[in-house]
Amino acid sequence: MTDTVTHNAPYFGFLRRRRDFISAHSASDSIEAYVVWGAAMAALSRIHARRKGRSLKLDRRCFTEALHELLPMRGLSRVSIPLLAHELDCANEATLLGTPPFSTYLAAVAQSRIWRAEEDTPYQNVASLASSTKLHRRLFERNRYSEILYEEYRCCAVHGLELGQKTYSLQDASSGPTYMNYIYLSDDQRSKNQRYRTRLCFPIGFLAGLLGEAVDAEEQQSADARFCIPEYPTLDD
Repeated sequence: MTDTVTHNAPYFGFLRRRRDFISAHSASDSIEAYVVWGAAMAALSRIHARRKGRSLKLDRRCFTEALHELLPMRGLSRVSIPLLAHELDCANEATLLGTPPFSTYLAAVAQSRIWRAEEDTPYQNVASLASSTKLHRRLFERNRYSEILYEEYRCCAVHGLELGQKTYSLQDASSGPTYMNYIYLSDDQRSKNQRYRTRLCFPIGFLAGLLGEAVDAEEQQSADARFCIPEYPTLDD
């Protein structure tokens, strides 16, 4: 086991230095920290997939599975009710929106009350959408926290140097996922699909903590499995 730990140490050491860089920028609004987080978490997720003997062809799957498996207590498989409600509305799913938890969220909007991330947790009965129509399954899947992190914080940040349209940046290193109501100007050019009434934020300090925990978990599990990270571990076979 010692040989495995020694062999893997440079990889995990590099990722921890990226975590430290991100933490150092937790009080700023700098896109660099999000770019580094997205790239580092993606690299770790592919190392995780290689240890599990999985294909690296589907980067999104590598990323979300690593979040679920390395951070099982962080609730990243939960679904964002506000974001899902918006997309159901755009899909003209009025009947479904009239039932809880979506009706509960819409009542909060009518009162200008900001939805809390904790309110997403009790409504996992919405997971029944995952086994209903193809449209419902697709909307359910892409509004899970892990999928939002992949799309909005990994893809948009790394490839576009900005966050996605479901989220916003927050200069608060201590908080976890949080929501904010969003108002668009009358001359805003975005389509209805892009105008999310409520947006979800994962503060950069929180993301740094996720990366650190995931690195620790992967290092320990690699040691337990006597898995030595191979050369070019993040490249496709």
